[in-house]
Amino acid sequence: MATATDDFNRADANPATGWTSYGTEGNVKTLTNKLRNTTDANDIASYLTALTPASTEEYAQAKLYCNAGAYSDQDGPGLAVRMATGAVTYYRLVCHNNDATTNCYVHRKNAGSNAVIGSFSQSWSDGDTWKLEVTGTGATVTLKSYLNGVLKSTLTDSNASRITAAGRCGIAYSAEGAGLSSDWDDWEGGDIASGATGTAAPALQPLAASATGVMQPSGTAAPVLQALQSAAAGTQTQTGT
Repeated sequence: MATATDDFNRADANPATGWTSYGTEGNVKTLTNKLRNTTDANDIASYLTALTPASTEEYAQAKLYCNAGAYSDQDGPGLAVRMATGAVTYYRLVCHNNDATTNCYVHRKNAGSNAVIGSFSQSWSDGDTWKLEVTGTGATVTLKSYLNGVLKSTLTDSNASRITAAGRCGIAYSAEGAGLSSDWDDWEGGDIASGATGTAAPALQPLAASATGVMQPSGTAAPVLQALQSAAAGTQTQTGT
């Protein structure tokens, strides 16, 4: 199981250090301690290069900012899961906050071809935290969207083109108008089993008294690998095995 985070607190860079974008789509950059799109009237999908989820049950979350842009429906900043590393294939959630009428969409992209899985209406503000979860590898794939830890939408994909293979986790963006910009901050993603789901709190480990009287965790949990990239590359952390 593996999860990773990126707070983007590093020097401005274009393209963003540590992120990989599809060559046929746009790119992302770090700007004033956030992630930002570099192409305004195009699709963008980018994944955290160092993170490889261990399972198909994945999530991605981040604080999203529309920056007062006049986005159309099916456009805006968002999140992506089950991202292939070759073909432009992934699931994404994109939302804008111009209004709260059918402003959130979940899409499936197969080799660059876009299909709508479903949509919903939700008011939200810049800086709110959105989360996209994907589960299921059989006849039905389930996609759940959360806003600030609260489940807002559950959609399913049973199409023959549904994405069942494990992939990377990252961000997504879509826009049709020029001069638009979106930001992402405090990104997190990885295996659902090793990250918090919805508003559930982490389970407490049982404690057992040691010979010296100090309370110690009991059980046979494996050590957790923690890797921290250099400060020059910003604050990216990864946990897992």
